[in-house]
Amino acid sequence: MSDILKEHREIKHQEARKKIWTNVCAEVAGAFNCKKVEVAIDWADKALEAFDERFNNQKKQQNNG
Repeated sequence: MSDILKEHREIKHQEARKKIWTNVCAEVAGAFNCKKVEVAIDWADKALEAFDERFNNQKKQQNNG
């Protein structure tokens, strides 16, 4: 795979991570029972961890397979 394609994929991956974190944080913060911004940040961090775990594992499998 060319370096340009790898760089493009990494940029898209980082953009997706930012979008996921922002969306989850905003949705949780907008919930009627959310009283602290820290709760929204914690949920967003956990969602991002799950995203990374899932897609980093897929990337490893693709590289090994």
